[in-house]
Amino acid sequence: MESLCDGIIRTEDGYSFKIHKVILSERSEYFRGLYSLNDHRPDVTETLIFGIGGRTMFKILRFMYTRKVDLNSDNILELLIASDYFLIGELLEKCRKYVMKNVSIDNCVSFYIATLYIPHLRLLEVCHRFMLINFQEIICNSGSDISELSLETLKNILRSNNLYVTSEEFIFLAICQWIQKYPEERLPLVSDLITCIRFSSVSANFINVFLNHPMIKENPFCPELQRLALLNSNLPLSEDQMIQHLCALYREKLTIEKRQPETLYFIVKYYSSHEQHDDGIYGYVTYDENICMMRKISTYIEFYPTHVIVAGNRAFLFNNYTEKTICFDLVTKEWSVIPRMNFHRHRYGLVKVGKYIYALGGVSNSVEDEIVEPIAERFNIDFSVWDVIRPMSCIEVEAVVMNECIYTVGEHIQDGEVSMRTERYSPSMETWTQIASPATLRRDFSITVFQNHIFLLGGSNDSGKLKSVEVFDALTETWRRFEKLPYRYSIPKAIIFENKLVVADQSGHYPSVYISNMTEKWRKFNSKTFHPIHKWFFAAVEDKRTISALRDEANECKSEWTILE
Repeated sequence: MESLCDGIIRTEDGYSFKIHKVILSERSEYFRGLYSLNDHRPDVTETLIFGIGGRTMFKILRFMYTRKVDLNSDNILELLIASDYFLIGELLEKCRKYVMKNVSIDNCVSFYIATLYIPHLRLLEVCHRFMLINFQEIICNSGSDISELSLETLKNILRSNNLYVTSEEFIFLAICQWIQKYPEERLPLVSDLITCIRFSSVSANFINVFLNHPMIKENPFCPELQRLALLNSNLPLSEDQMIQHLCALYREKLTIEKRQPETLYFIVKYYSSHEQHDDGIYGYVTYDENICMMRKISTYIEFYPTHVIVAGNRAFLFNNYTEKTICFDLVTKEWSVIPRMNFHRHRYGLVKVGKYIYALGGVSNSVEDEIVEPIAERFNIDFSVWDVIRPMSCIEVEAVVMNECIYTVGEHIQDGEVSMRTERYSPSMETWTQIASPATLRRDFSITVFQNHIFLLGGSNDSGKLKSVEVFDALTETWRRFEKLPYRYSIPKAIIFENKLVVADQSGHYPSVYISNMTEKWRKFNSKTFHPIHKWFFAAVEDKRTISALRDEANECKSEWTILE
């Protein structure tokens, strides 16, 4: 084979390798482009590679010839960067999976710095979140050096509501470690960095230690803090007074709120009979508002939800075909059953506003109990009681909430004529108002709110399954046509997932599609973890006490977190 070589690669540290241009061009887009440019100059046989060492180049060439590579902690960063530089997709994917699987306390900082230059792999987000969860261990571990992080990266971490620390003292410790690496150039930055400390969550003892620390006491760039320390030594201040002085010094730069996310997600995955012994569900919770790291928090239970609604510390799971409703306590992890509605029916719309869950419309389960008038009920979450309220005009509807109002869409029958009708309910006024209605008659459609617009998707009528989509604008109170779905879904399901509107076919016959904004065309949705997407349910957890309780569990459950792709 060596006699057939038609090129030489040299590295800056003196290594040289005889190569076959055709093989390298087949495996690497970089070399394909390089040798294509040199086709008109057959005399050019040598290529000098900058920034890649000879040992790493040997491993790269070995992979391109044999597709074999031995990834380990000593070579992963060099191979990750080199495979991205040479555009070797197959090797880059192997490196990405290695980092995803092996990120640790010792290497997360170096992984983070390396992946800053390869944002398309989404490894940066994984490393960042790992540091947020394990920050205390990283600070106390001599093998991980946060002092190599940039100022902006460090501030981004220390100011995050999603950073997990049992005490704000760890924030100060991190600042000290970072400053001490290059004290001459970093001491002027102390005043900026200490605004990352949540002083409302610290003790008076910590404030005294903080003010008397050499980094503050002997720092010529912190005169205001030195005067505060002197004031406190002459006339000891209370904890509240100290915080007031600090807030006055730094005005609006200090964050007062407790360090925790504003939102988590309770996620339900439905497993069908071929995946488990019986049809049923597990419940999960995310680490923060991003759906890329979650842990299992519920036992397995036989149930199929059509709706999942979170209120306070409880998740309510409805099946509006069987009238069954169960409740899961996110804090105690206990399942329970809630009272049945006053009227037995199915195919009703479900939404939550404030302390109420509204069950709107629905049809009877039998001919004997046929429902001939619209029905609306609301469930008082605090007292677990269903009350009948004034109904809308349609018997069977789908419902959504937008701008604190409930919108229902359904078929309205009058004098034998069938038409679509949209109504808006004001929970504060307890009144219904008829507004503009969609143009296309349809049933079995899906409805959701996306970017402050109501989307009406698919469904069917006498002409068959529909691709059509209509959008309601709350500002103009008008419906307009939107780009059609690419498939005629049998049972469409709309899901808001990571700021995307995803539409799935619950029958599984057609691929899921999505848009990220109002101007995009529908594209195929792919997810290794959330497939098929229609078996997943996502409900926001926004109650501060519940989030605090779930966050307190986090430190004990670190081994249970799963990083998702």
